[in-house]
Amino acid sequence: MTAEVLQSVDFFESNDLYLENSSEIDLTALAKLLEMNQKDLAKAFDINESQITRNAATSDNKFVKQWMTVFNMLTGHIQATEPEISQDKLRLKMSRWLKMPSSHFSNDTPLSIMVQGKARRVIKLLEQITA
Repeated sequence: MTAEVLQSVDFFESNDLYLENSSEIDLTALAKLLEMNQKDLAKAFDINESQITRNAATSDNKFVKQWMTVFNMLTGHIQATEPEISQDKLRLKMSRWLKMPSSHFSNDTPLSIMVQGKARRVIKLLEQITA
């Protein structure tokens, strides 16, 4: 997959996960989209849980950047293999992939690996898949 394709994909933007007129992520909406509890999301982004309720995590947060990379790579890969996929089906496929146990992670799910602060491992797997 080319860098151009990856740059053209913004999972957070296409799912209205930015707070209006800012680069801050709507963490409550992200937690809902991923069917996660807010405590796990706060842990994953290494922020105080109270920030979740205030929806305050900027895209400058290194963990948010890693998650953005995972979501954008996964979105780009799915769209490259299924160019006509609808947004709803795309979200469903992403959710399934993120929540499916993987032998690459000792049968943990990619999402659970990300929550543990190890999104780089998921990125490395996606780099292998999309190469």
